[in-house]
Amino acid sequence: MALSLEYIAGLFDGEGLIGIYRNGLKSKQLTVKVEISNTYLAVLKEVQGILGGRVGVKAKSSFTRQQCYVLTFTGCKQVEVLLTALRPFLRIKLEQATFVLDEWIPEIKKREYARGKPLSDTKKLLRVEMADQLKKMKRINSSQELLN
Repeated sequence: MALSLEYIAGLFDGEGLIGIYRNGLKSKQLTVKVEISNTYLAVLKEVQGILGGRVGVKAKSSFTRQQCYVLTFTGCKQVEVLLTALRPFLRIKLEQATFVLDEWIPEIKKREYARGKPLSDTKKLLRVEMADQLKKMKRINSSQELLN
């Protein structure tokens, strides 16, 4: 039996993350990334078969006893497909997913600059501010969970 979108949304709410990161160590470009981590590789591969993404091995920390795997979605196209499919069923990450779908992705799709030409300082600042706004949403959700 195939996994339902409801199940995948629950898995993502509990084991996932949405972030806006630099596109490499020296790059100044920002990109959106979504991850789902789990120690059960088979379930991540099944999600990959349904929604795409790339499965990899997560670095083992000193606190982890089992090997952890990560399903990663990068770039607007992959992230838009994933979050659009899951949004109706999300609870914890609904605000972050909505922000990425309704604010970040439309901003990136504007393509107000030609390939090879740098972004204006105003656009760079706007995108950094948007990334900070997403980070704040994560902190607010974590604080609310602790209070309840």
